[in-house]
Amino acid sequence: MQRKRIRAIVVGAAVVVAGLLAAQGHSQSNTVPPRRLGDYQCRIALTDLLRSVRVPEAGNIYAYSGMFRLQSTETLFGKNTFYTGTLKVYDDQEPTSELIKAELLMWRSGELLQRIVADGRKVWAHDAKRNEYSVSNYDGEVSQARSPKYRKDFLSLFKAPTQGLSLNLVAFGEQLGLNGFASVKDWIGGLPFEGQDDVDPQDALGNHVLRRIWQAVPGNGRYAQFNCESYDRGATWALVSLEIHREDLVGRDVKTTHTLITVEKDSSGVPVTFQRGATDFFYRPPNGAKVLANSRVIKF
Repeated sequence: MQRKRIRAIVVGAAVVVAGLLAAQGHSQSNTVPPRRLGDYQCRIALTDLLRSVRVPEAGNIYAYSGMFRLQSTETLFGKNTFYTGTLKVYDDQEPTSELIKAELLMWRSGELLQRIVADGRKVWAHDAKRNEYSVSNYDGEVSQARSPKYRKDFLSLFKAPTQGLSLNLVAFGEQLGLNGFASVKDWIGGLPFEGQDDVDPQDALGNHVLRRIWQAVPGNGRYAQFNCESYDRGATWALVSLEIHREDLVGRDVKTTHTLITVEKDSSGVPVTFQRGATDFFYRPPNGAKVLANSRVIKF
């Protein structure tokens, strides 16, 4: 019964209610049965999906960029707290001129909590609540060509100040290719991926297919799920969202956290390159900010 409850939660996730409920209705009324995917099939499908999100920059086949958004609702003691965040990425993997920049911002109810900027050479981590910042160097190469240590140091320093919700954004970016290539990793360690394809019952031709790929904890409300769709009967897929759901005990009460990560797209639903402005990937300490000797987790 607990397993069925988890699946019900997965199917009924709030932000994609329309599409997923249509898929649920299809499994009951459409003559085409749902298609199930095993762990290996899910990992292959997710790898292809993550690669498709990497949008090449014009004139540079080695570089891609994008922006990814986070929306999260935390419910405790009957009160909702809303978080939003963005992760902007520019990643040039050309062997002789490798360059990676990233910027993460997190807000709670519209109030800025943290800003982490990697400008190609340094990671600046600003704690907006404390007005404190740290700076760390990830570009220790003297020549133009950089070693694998450049990317490894970037990831280590960029992740160091993050926690919880903001870490979810970084983990998503890492799977897209911040570590050098698109790779699928467990969102809930030790559990297999499961998947299901459902033909949209509103599509008489059967071209629109909804795909869900998830990891779920048995007997618990925790899961991570990729929501995808295809308009050519599964020949190509697009990522709609990544959902991350947690239920944690706080004393005798349950704290529920539901998070949605999406990819910035154009009006046709195609992922777009990130249009950089003069202040993107650029950090200047605000007046009165205190510099820290070492980077630390920015708590909120």
